[in-house]
Amino acid sequence: MAHPHSITDTDRHFVIDPVKKTISNESGKLFIAKGDHNSERYTFEVPRYVEEHDMSVSTQIEVHYSNYIRTKKEMFNDMYPVLTADISTTNNKVFFSWLVSGNATRLVGSLSFSVTFNCFDDEGNMVYSWSTGIYESISVIDRHNNTESVFTAYPDLYAQLKQEILNELPSGGGTGDGTIDNVIDFDNNGDTPNPPEDEPDTPGGNTGDDDEEGETDNVVEFDDIPKDGETDNVVEF
Repeated sequence: MAHPHSITDTDRHFVIDPVKKTISNESGKLFIAKGDHNSERYTFEVPRYVEEHDMSVSTQIEVHYSNYIRTKKEMFNDMYPVLTADISTTNNKVFFSWLVSGNATRLVGSLSFSVTFNCFDDEGNMVYSWSTGIYESISVIDRHNNTESVFTAYPDLYAQLKQEILNELPSGGGTGDGTIDNVIDFDNNGDTPNPPEDEPDTPGGNTGDDDEEGETDNVVEFDDIPKDGETDNVVEF
């Protein structure tokens, strides 16, 4: 059942120094798990006026980030445009937040980011841009993901769950008796007849009654009794 996900950051912030162009982490947030998606906010604060420019009137605030593994030289880069609803202003400061998506937690390794403030004129020309340096102290840690193992180890549970879902959906095309229209059965796309069973072979050889002409049963026959003069324990074909 769908439900709202309101993620509120009550921790201390990442503070931007406009002189050094650095981001300091006063929140204590140093770890995020691989695959975490829209479950963590990083909140930033910056002085409202930087060199007399009002940062609160920026056309766009962007968080540019990289999720990477140094040893394997793997990297994923992207940019998060801060939503207007996530920006607030006081007389002296501008606050904004980044809702961290799964794009930033793909790789077990590191997460780095910087912030850019852009202003555009009415024709879309950039007239102002100001950026921080890169902050690099967030670790993306590993976690368990045993979903596939569960399906492999307990396929009967998967089949049971699928049948229960079908039984509980009499509306929308279902009949409530274990069937539902337009459902793709991933286990078996249609009824496949069982292959005909071979008749058992008679002792001493294949009768050939159940095989196509010219086919064999793929059975390698051995000489049953060693001939005189032959060495024991030697298998002959």
